[in-house]
Amino acid sequence: MCIDYRIVNTFIKLSNYPLPLIDDLLIGFEGAMWFMSLDMASGFWAIRMTERAKLISAFV
Repeated sequence: MCIDYRIVNTFIKLSNYPLPLIDDLLIGFEGAMWFMSLDMASGFWAIRMTERAKLISAFV
């Protein structure tokens, strides 16, 4: 299946910024009470989406 998302892409606000270093991210977790890790192979089922969001998601 192929879905043309060009119309959807026109509504997405781009934000360009450099990715942080993993060491800097890990320091940010110090003292955190909660942490979540997702398996992206089954991520579609792990995160609830509204019906509207499901219509424009890239997961098939």
